[in-house]
Amino acid sequence: MDDRLKTTAMRRGLIDLAILCAIGLLMGFLAPLSWDRISAPVRYLYWMVCISLAWRSSRISRSIALI
Repeated sequence: MDDRLKTTAMRRGLIDLAILCAIGLLMGFLAPLSWDRISAPVRYLYWMVCISLAWRSSRISRSIALI
């Protein structure tokens, strides 16, 4: 693989990760579904896991659609 392609893929992955972290932290801060009674670390962890699993499943479905 070309160095340029590796750099582009790494940059895209880091951008995706930054966006996912921002969305997860925002959802944890907003505390939808009356989750404000639950401690903040648990809330943030829950939303980070949900957002990253949703991202992963969308990546898998896109790769399956290309086959």
